[in-house]
Amino acid sequence: MTMVKIKKVGILSFAKINALVMAAMGLIVAVIYLLIFLPFLMLASGAAKGVISIGLGVAIPIALIGIPVFYGIIGFIFGALGAWLYNIIAGWIGGLEMNLEK
Repeated sequence: MTMVKIKKVGILSFAKINALVMAAMGLIVAVIYLLIFLPFLMLASGAAKGVISIGLGVAIPIALIGIPVFYGIIGFIFGALGAWLYNIIAGWIGGLEMNLEK
């Protein structure tokens, strides 16, 4: 095993990875959100009586598309900011040490 230091992180590279990870997390959150709140939305919209509401038809796509997109955008912004800050701090203290094995 050899000890290596990560002295610099590619800002755009890290931001893209973080955006995709956060979008995936957003999809998980959206599914949980729908599982918890869908019965309440159905009751409030009258869908329990066989009436499909426009509000219900809007809430599901917003949750399944909007939340992951929002999480992805926020993940990209904060991923870029985090990588930028890491590069500054790693310049001061030398970076993150890792053991790598071939």
